[in-house]
Amino acid sequence: MKRIIRIILEIVKINFFALFKIKTNSLSVKEFPLDIYGKSAFFNHPFYKKGETSYFAQIYGSNNSLDFVVAKRSHLKFVSEIVKGTYVNCVHKLHIKEGELLPVSIPNKNTDASTASIRINSNGKDYELKKLKQNSFHFIPFTKESNVEVSSNREIIVGDPIRFINSSSNKPNKKLVMSIFIDGLSSEIFKNEKIEKLMPNVAKYFSEGSMFFNVISSGNWTLPGVGSLFSGLYPIKHGMNHPRKELEIGKDYKIISEYFKESGYTTAQICSNFRKSPGYGYMKGFDRTLYKNGMNCKESIFNTIEHLRSFSKTSNYVWLTLFDLHDFLDGVPDLSVQTDLSIDLHNYGVDSSKSVFHSYDSNRIDRYLSELKRIDFYLKFLFDYISNNYQDEEIVLSICSDHGQSYLTDEEEILSRGRVIVPMFFKSEEAPFLTNNELVSNVDYLPSILNLSKINFEHDSIDGELPTIFGGKNGREYAISESIYPDQPYKAVIHKHNEFFYVNSTNNISNIDNIDIEKLELKLEKCLISDDGSIQYTKPDKDDLSKCIDMLIKR
Repeated sequence: MKRIIRIILEIVKINFFALFKIKTNSLSVKEFPLDIYGKSAFFNHPFYKKGETSYFAQIYGSNNSLDFVVAKRSHLKFVSEIVKGTYVNCVHKLHIKEGELLPVSIPNKNTDASTASIRINSNGKDYELKKLKQNSFHFIPFTKESNVEVSSNREIIVGDPIRFINSSSNKPNKKLVMSIFIDGLSSEIFKNEKIEKLMPNVAKYFSEGSMFFNVISSGNWTLPGVGSLFSGLYPIKHGMNHPRKELEIGKDYKIISEYFKESGYTTAQICSNFRKSPGYGYMKGFDRTLYKNGMNCKESIFNTIEHLRSFSKTSNYVWLTLFDLHDFLDGVPDLSVQTDLSIDLHNYGVDSSKSVFHSYDSNRIDRYLSELKRIDFYLKFLFDYISNNYQDEEIVLSICSDHGQSYLTDEEEILSRGRVIVPMFFKSEEAPFLTNNELVSNVDYLPSILNLSKINFEHDSIDGELPTIFGGKNGREYAISESIYPDQPYKAVIHKHNEFFYVNSTNNISNIDNIDIEKLELKLEKCLISDDGSIQYTKPDKDDLSKCIDMLIKR
């Protein structure tokens, strides 16, 4: 009875806030497809509009979804399929090029039953499509250039055409470019166990490629870290820092998906991470996005393979997010992980602090290792599919990450090396076969993948630099990690080749959107790195602090 009352009260509360457009603290950008007012993107058409650009979300791969939904929060359990398009009243005319798909959906707030119909006229020929499932996109293929009229007896969503067959005038340099983003993958874990043991399939696949293990993330958690991967900018510039504010990626700068879209690729994203949800604008530049907070790696990888099968005749850029290292996405570990754990490791009692503040925990490490092996197992299906369907000269494949894990080491610093040093792998005909410890930042990911894909970009518009093995001239002198968090001290680490510096403010940051480094009260710690990797604290030189401040201002 208490549960029923709670659900009813929540329904009334969310619908009340949505009706009067009042923000509620119980909802945030993380709750997509719900927005901060309680509206569902499935029925808010469009859920994002800027100028002439509109994005629409519909339900993917779920039958009779709405018929069994009581509370709006249940929408979080559905996979959202997102395309750019137009909301039209009954009739829409457009020109479609040879080899394009036309996404069409018939929205209905009451049911998603397969009772809808639409009519399509293509170059004078009529088609009536009946018994269409509502609230889901249907992709209609056109193998010939066509003048098309789509009509219905009610409002419909007509998506922008998506290329699924390359034309003679549209042949990008590669057939497949893919970013595999593994949230929370730390280089620290490979110090005691070789990657060949922990992730044998990843190690084998990227052994014929470039593997970096000394990549400095720009931040120690997802929001700033993945923002740098997408933009090639440090967090202070891309602005994705505040954990509670409404933020938008790519607001006044170009992001990775837009580079590939402008270069003629069909772009897609399969994402499971609430810190890069469409609520933050992460659908921008993608022809098609599948998103569900907590989509597990098995579902994510097979959704990716399904997409590649469907678009096998065109050139694809795909961003795949794997979120499984962060938490148990289904409440408990996958069965293969549970059977791999000893009895004591089934005790999940931990403190309730944010993951970035967790301290060393051997039990968590063991579960992390087991989850890592599970991800590697499923990635083999993806690698095998790609190997069987693409030539090496046709692809650029990569693995990247946003931060390490605080519980992997006993270092107390919030920007310790275990928390900010991550791996970055590339497989491409243009990528040398080697394991590299060159000093690299995660802001270098964007220029690296663009360079390997032979896409031009303005070097001066980003902070990223090309590693020397990809043609960079001098290599990095230093790389910066920062903690820009509200109501906490400003922290930064400047990493150099054989030393690094901790920069800490003695006062808290009141406005993280406008930090004046010169006005902060800063103190400095200096650490030397020996040949065996051990760290020794030492007294800073007289001018070290001023040099560090200059580096922070310069970036």
